[in-house]
Amino acid sequence: MPAQHAERASRTRRSPRAFARRFLRRHRRALAAATAGLGVLLALTTLRGASAPAASSPSPSDGPGLRAGEVIVPVLLTSGAIAGVLSEGDIVDIVGFPEGQATVVAPRVRIIGLPATGTSFSATSSAVVLVAAPSSQALALSAASSDGGVTVTIHSD
Repeated sequence: MPAQHAERASRTRRSPRAFARRFLRRHRRALAAATAGLGVLLALTTLRGASAPAASSPSPSDGPGLRAGEVIVPVLLTSGAIAGVLSEGDIVDIVGFPEGQATVVAPRVRIIGLPATGTSFSATSSAVVLVAAPSSQALALSAASSDGGVTVTIHSD
């Protein structure tokens, strides 16, 4: 019996290729399932990486670039095409239309987040942008935005 054991052990040591072939043959289904799972995981990771602009938008808990007394306010622009020409860091005036009259609701607020989609000039739907506004203007800005949207005037500086 010990001689058979020694013979079997020497065969395994002699041909690693045969061992690998035998291992792959015996475990091919488990290896195929593991490979498929890794492929799905890689695809999901890649898709998450493609949506990075949406993930990089600031959130209230991050507070990137917020100055003392500022809050992040989501603003509904009447046209998504306007959001296409804005860039993060732009200084804008938020213009609302209460009772049909154009009124500056929040002067000189900073754009800190833009929508990930619908930013082309042909977009006709509304778009939400995030602005850093003084907390004293946040309530009026939110109210104007919820009343049917607002537009912006862009400062050159």
